[in-house]
Amino acid sequence: MRRSQNKYEYFFVLGVLSSIAVSVPSNAQSILPASDGTGTIVTPNGNRLDIGGGQLSRDGANLFHSFIQLNLSQGEIANFLSNPKIQNILGRVTGGDVSIINGLLQISGGNSNLFLMNPAGIVFGTNASLNLPGSFTATTSNGIGFGSNWFHATGLNDYSSLVGNPGTFAFTMSQPGGIINAGNLSVTQGQNLTLIGGTVISTGQLSAPQGQIMVSAVPGGNWVRISPPGQVVSLEIRPPSATESQPNTWTIPIASLPELLTGKGGQYVSGVSVNNNGQVNLAGSNLPVEAGDVTAKQVTTQTATLSANRNLTLVESQLNTTGDLNLLAGNTVQMRDSITNPFTAHSQGNLYIQGNQSIDILALNHPETPFQSGGNLSLVSDGVVSGDSHFASKGNFSILNLSGQPGNFVSLYDPIISSNGDVSFGDYTGVALKVEALGSISAGNITITGPDTSLTGSDPDISTLTSSRSLILRAGLNTLENPANMPQSQQGTSFTSPGGPSSPASITAKDIRTSASSQEDVEGGSVILNAPGDIRADSINSSSSRRNGGTISINSSSGIIDTGSIDSSSGTGNGGTVTVSSSSGSINTGSINTSSGTENGGTVNFSSNSGTIDTGSINTSSGTGNAGIISISGRVNTNSTNTTVISTVSQSSTNQSTKNSSSNIPSNIPSDNLPEQSRKPEITAESIEITRQKEFEDFLGNGFPEKFTDAKDIRYALHAVENQFQEINNQQNKNHKETPKIAVIYTVKKRDYLQIVLETSQGEFVTDVPDAKFEQLKCRSELLRQLLSKKKIETELDCRKVLGAEYNADDHSVHAKKLYHWLMKDIEKVLDRQGINTLLFSMEKELRLIPLAALQKNKEEFLIDKYAISLIPSLSYTDITYTSPTKYKVLAMGASDFSKSSQSSTLAAGTEESRQLSTLAAVPAELAIFNNKDFWEAEGSVIKDSEFDMDNLNNESKKRPFRIVHLATHAGFQQDDNQKQKQKAEFYIQFEDSRKTLQNLQDKLNPPKENFPKELRWSDFRVDLLVLSACDTQQGIAGSEKIFVGLSAKLGVKSTLASLWEVSDPGSLILMSEFIGI
Repeated sequence: MRRSQNKYEYFFVLGVLSSIAVSVPSNAQSILPASDGTGTIVTPNGNRLDIGGGQLSRDGANLFHSFIQLNLSQGEIANFLSNPKIQNILGRVTGGDVSIINGLLQISGGNSNLFLMNPAGIVFGTNASLNLPGSFTATTSNGIGFGSNWFHATGLNDYSSLVGNPGTFAFTMSQPGGIINAGNLSVTQGQNLTLIGGTVISTGQLSAPQGQIMVSAVPGGNWVRISPPGQVVSLEIRPPSATESQPNTWTIPIASLPELLTGKGGQYVSGVSVNNNGQVNLAGSNLPVEAGDVTAKQVTTQTATLSANRNLTLVESQLNTTGDLNLLAGNTVQMRDSITNPFTAHSQGNLYIQGNQSIDILALNHPETPFQSGGNLSLVSDGVVSGDSHFASKGNFSILNLSGQPGNFVSLYDPIISSNGDVSFGDYTGVALKVEALGSISAGNITITGPDTSLTGSDPDISTLTSSRSLILRAGLNTLENPANMPQSQQGTSFTSPGGPSSPASITAKDIRTSASSQEDVEGGSVILNAPGDIRADSINSSSSRRNGGTISINSSSGIIDTGSIDSSSGTGNGGTVTVSSSSGSINTGSINTSSGTENGGTVNFSSNSGTIDTGSINTSSGTGNAGIISISGRVNTNSTNTTVISTVSQSSTNQSTKNSSSNIPSNIPSDNLPEQSRKPEITAESIEITRQKEFEDFLGNGFPEKFTDAKDIRYALHAVENQFQEINNQQNKNHKETPKIAVIYTVKKRDYLQIVLETSQGEFVTDVPDAKFEQLKCRSELLRQLLSKKKIETELDCRKVLGAEYNADDHSVHAKKLYHWLMKDIEKVLDRQGINTLLFSMEKELRLIPLAALQKNKEEFLIDKYAISLIPSLSYTDITYTSPTKYKVLAMGASDFSKSSQSSTLAAGTEESRQLSTLAAVPAELAIFNNKDFWEAEGSVIKDSEFDMDNLNNESKKRPFRIVHLATHAGFQQDDNQKQKQKAEFYIQFEDSRKTLQNLQDKLNPPKENFPKELRWSDFRVDLLVLSACDTQQGIAGSEKIFVGLSAKLGVKSTLASLWEVSDPGSLILMSEFIGI
């Protein structure tokens, strides 16, 4: 996979070296000792210069030399004399000339490390080499620190005090001198090689087998502290404090980088040149090298760190480590290859690349995979990460910003990522992208702008990637097509893939865009998402205005598929095919659009062997062609308020196929389960559902779906959710967890007494309760509420007269037991025989405010002790399927102080008053829960106080679609005189500065599609749950319980959670904490 033309126009610069550059005269002594009392002695011996004398530290472990100049011509040897007691030999050059070393540096007589310090600069020529028993350090600092004492580059030294190992290098000048290496600097096995200067250019070789290499460009005015010998290399650069001692100031002028190359040292250097403008360029490119930069051509070692103050520029570099490799730049890391010479960064340990301002990679010309790691591979920057290359990691692969969060990257030509571990990055913009991993893949927004026209070779996806703006994400693979081809780290780095049966690898992404705009005459790109675990995406768009929509394929072998809207529509081409398949998990999607304006609509395929399928609207229509086929294989969930609407309108005929894989559901309860009272009912569950649907429509307007008009549908829905819970328990090995067995209990007014219709997955049962007169039911319900809430409840009934001797205004248990008896006595045996443990009550309107949890069978046994209880409007408006809410992104908003919003309104009790809304002190703590990963696994966004307004709710929820919206505030019902007469209440939600009605909310958040065809609505990306954690709901208004159904239907929300009772602020916090922690 190569590029025929580079990102930047490469050209060779023929640098003309200055005519003043001369070689070191062969008849002059190359090394001259300084007459400063150090006592260094240089003795010529043929081509060898023996260096003896010098000064020792007090402990005899450090030997110091001082030179006026230190140069070596080709063939010369600088031989430093040592003994076994000397650990370190340190030499300084004080004369102000650059040291030009084009010969051999060696030590004889001991195993010492060698340090050379020359602030004026150091050049290692093409013939430079090392013959050292220990480590080697070259530096242009003006001081080497031993604790608080200094080996000064100029002036007098107290040599006896310089004990221990040198660990600090001081650069007190404004721009330190440079180091250039064109030679072969190699130390023996296990030793270290260090080059520290203001600028470091290495066009030669650096080698430290099983050792450590440190190359660093340091800004002036700073100290560098490195780890002692024998420890893992670490680098700390910092300015000194005012109280720390400083080395003597270097006052001699320091040659700039161009002067270093056009002066005496230039003729000994290759691979770098100076153009006519005085700019230094690396040979074979127009990439400049400036003060503060680092370049390196060949590096071979165990662990290496290349660190630049400004830019780290690596052209045709070959960097190989058996351990970790760190590539660091204060500004930009730049990497290039060529057709004949590869760029390689191969680390058998971790490969870490950090460019604080940007990372610029273009390495596609040579066939060798440039970036390979045996451990983790990380690209880190707060700026643009341009990754035109192929990456292969045996560990995790990640793109991060400097704070450690997922970072963004772009690619203009050809990005392919392969990882044995997890892959994570932020937003991606660029050409077709392929990511494969044995672990999971986590991404931000992905925008594909074109095909990968640079890809060549035998990649199995080459036709897909090169033909369209495609995206391929495959997680949880057993093998990789493009694996890292290297042995494991020799220094003990190991990695274990997170994939496996116990934790299937997953894919998570935000908005995916492979679409073409109206100005582009191209097709929408393919989207392929494959993983054994969960697959989640906020939305997927592969539509095209002028050509065909793209193909979208989403497949999970064992996890949940959860997406927002999916769009593969076309204006004048064919709609694309959408296939969503999960072998054993559930499928949840938003609206799906494969329609076409003039050609054929695209096919939509859903398949789930054992999970449920829950979608938004599906549109495969065509203006003049054929509508697309819709094929659904699996259990379709019809319990959502936001029901599936299928549109297949076309000018021609269309086929639709729906296959249900559920077991047969019996139409009646088996006779051995029926009590004697059971008989053929006059009122059935389906008739109740139709009646209650009409009741809600009359109250709130049209637009509500008729979901259950057949009792078999109800039984099937109950049977499906029981299976779903059983599958979840099996998958999670939670055999100890009880599987819900659900019954729907309908209460109906028959003449003047109570009738109960019971529906379970096994059938229907109807019983009359003649002694439960409806007026008595209402009175006992209102008395129970009054005694529990300690508030007077107005009623049109004279309950003393209705209840007579059984009237009791003091003991709530009297009414709680009687209500339990009426509701449960005839059906309890049926419930016990079927193992029912969950009750859904759909009540007559007069009974909807009965506090069901307070009903008790006897003094010790309450209804809630035996059953999970829920009050529902009807099954049609209730979603009974289960999904763990903590895995969904949540938008949490609220306010605690409403001093800016004094509302004047007519309240429920009918009194006109102006009141100050109470402070909700617990709201900040409630909202903070969503930023606590111990409670909430998925991403949470919290907006509170002055930012809690309608505009922010609208903008934030649509900018990054959330599946859950949680509002912690006041909410309630208000009436004007006209509404009082109609016994209707207008619902409102209190924002920080104003209150908004249900109509206000619908107009802003979910306007009619026909009026606003281009506006994103809540129902388009599917809000699963709206939570109203409201303290003041003003109970007692006629129809108040219906408002919450209206919230779901009008706002396009799947489910709404709210309280019909007034709840205190602290009580609301406790309730929400328990709910969130489920």
